[in-house]
Amino acid sequence: MHPAIALGLLLAYNLLAMESYLATYTIGEFRLTHFMFGPTELRALLVVGNLYVIFKPMVHILGQTFRLFDVGGAVGIAGMVLVFTMTAMRNTAKLYRKETRR
Repeated sequence: MHPAIALGLLLAYNLLAMESYLATYTIGEFRLTHFMFGPTELRALLVVGNLYVIFKPMVHILGQTFRLFDVGGAVGIAGMVLVFTMTAMRNTAKLYRKETRR
């Protein structure tokens, strides 16, 4: 995996984790699963990806050749940033509604 993709994954994961911790503190709601995708599904996906990369480490997309883990990492980054954005907006709306009721 390219170091920039690995760093992006780490940053996206930490961003999502921090949002989860803040939601737990402010709203009192801890969510480990988002959109029916949780730690167990992630582990299963990683097992499949690791087995697949043994036989085919490169993938071809639109005539270009990429490392499988780079593509998976880019998809992971996009997914985590999307989930972060949606949950942050939802939690912000919840907090706004709670604040305006007072």
